[in-house]
This record gives sequence, C-alpha cells and structure tokens, in this order.
Amino acid sequence: GGGGAIALSLMDKKTRPEAASQTDLRAVDYPIQAQAPQTPEYLTGEVLKAAGWSAINTDKFLPHLQAGARRYQINTPLRVAHFIAQVSHESACGVYTRELWNGKGAQAKYDTRTDLGNTPEADGDGYQNRGVGLIQTTGETNIEEALAELGYPPDSNDSLAMPEGASLSACFFWYKHGLNEIAERSGAKVDRCTRVVNGGYNGLADRQRYFDRVMTHYAELYLK
Repeated sequence: GGGGAIALSLMDKKTRPEAASQTDLRAVDYPIQAQAPQTPEYLTGEVLKAAGWSAINTDKFLPHLQAGARRYQINTPLRVAHFIAQVSHESACGVYTRELWNGKGAQAKYDTRTDLGNTPEADGDGYQNRGVGLIQTTGETNIEEALAELGYPPDSNDSLAMPEGASLSACFFWYKHGLNEIAERSGAKVDRCTRVVNGGYNGLADRQRYFDRVMTHYAELYLK
C-alpha cells in the first residue's frame, strides 16, 4: 500500500516525541506503576473514523482506548497505526468484542489447550475462555492475567467484553508482547505485528488496509 512512503515521511518529520525511544518499557517490566510521559494524542476519534469505525463505536471506545494508549505508551504515529490496524481487524472496527463461536476447526481444540491455561479435559472452558476484547485475548492464562492487571475480579471474563475492558485489555496485550517496539521496527508492513496478534497471518491484507488508511490520515495532517 501507500503506507510505506507515508510512514517514512512521518518519521522524517519527527511527528513523534524525541524522548519516546528513551522512555520505552520492555514487556518484562509490566505492570506499569506510573503513567507514561505526556505526549501528543495520536489516537483520536478522527483516526478511528479514518480507519473505518462508525461514529457510534468511536464514541463508545475512544476514551478507553486513549486511556490505555497513554498507560501503555502507544504514543507515536507508527505505534497507533499498527495498533488500530490490528484491533480494527480483530473486532471489525469495534463491532465484536467476543470471538464468534461455532466450536469447529481450531475452536474444537480450545477445551484442551493447556498451553493457554485451559484444562486438559473437554469441560467447556475453551468456550468460556474464547477470545474477548478488541484484540481477542484468548485462554485462561491470558484472560486471568488481563483481569488481574486491570483490577477486575477473577473469572469475570465478561468485563473484558465491555468497552473499557475490551479497550484496556487490547492495550495491555500490545504492551505485554512488546508490540510497541515491533511496530517501530516494522515501518509500513503489518506482518510482524500480525504474527504476534494472530499466531499466523490471517487477514493480513485487511490489516494492511487499515494501517494504510491511518497513515494516509496522518499524512493529510502532518505532511502539508
């Protein structure tokens, strides 16, 4: 897409704070005890709408996404563009905060996915711990970790399907897996972030389209 030249141009124009690279926190350092330094707000309603979010979903999720972006340092054009590309695909621009379930294919194996913290028995915890939130956090271990990080009670999975929990859990996942740094190294290509979020490359072209829309919006703002 056209995001390549735009991404490089935005970096050349230094639209992100010089101090950002010095304040990055590594994934092993979470939970964050202090708020990130004040930086320009790159995750805006206009950016979400440019990506394709409806006005209703933008209003519903925006304040929580902004809070999460500040807390977890999703605070440069590249970080925000990659983040929006992934959550837009995973949630269909805020339409879905629960994994669509038919119990077939890979979903049929969730019940015994001990690598995700589910039990080895086919006892229904695969469905209970199906993907939730804007980035589809999946599995007992990952969901309970997000609940604890965000101050929700154990086993309150539905909390992560609500606008606040859905947004903050996505931001936490992003930070925990080092995706801020991966985004900065990725330039205009979304494949590396997609691999971490998806475990593969499902929907790669769709994620790239969202990224390009966001970078085009930034170009109209900053490259005049």
